[in-house]
Amino acid sequence: MNPVDQPHLVKTEAITVAGETPRERGLARASQVAPRVRAAVRAYEGMFERYGLSDMAKKKAARASLDALRDWDPAQFEEVSGIAMGAGLHPPMMGPCPDRFTTLFATTASAQG
Repeated sequence: MNPVDQPHLVKTEAITVAGETPRERGLARASQVAPRVRAAVRAYEGMFERYGLSDMAKKKAARASLDALRDWDPAQFEEVSGIAMGAGLHPPMMGPCPDRFTTLFATTASAQG
């Protein structure tokens, strides 16, 4: 099952997260759900590939998404960065996850001209 294609089938789970800083909370979250974070990133990568998005377009959209998140809510950006690092990912790999629809729109719109 691809959670992107069938999100209603994904089992939810409550976790408790603590930390003094947003980055520490992100690391704590990742310590409990790192395999699920990596699976989500792989699922979105697969979805973007099915839509024919180039690696360059995905990277550009992911960076823009994270830049916008950092500008809008620096604490949330730090937490997402902590989640990525705790899951063994580079933070830009997380860009499409919280903002997948903008990534799809931005990359498909630029591909169309």
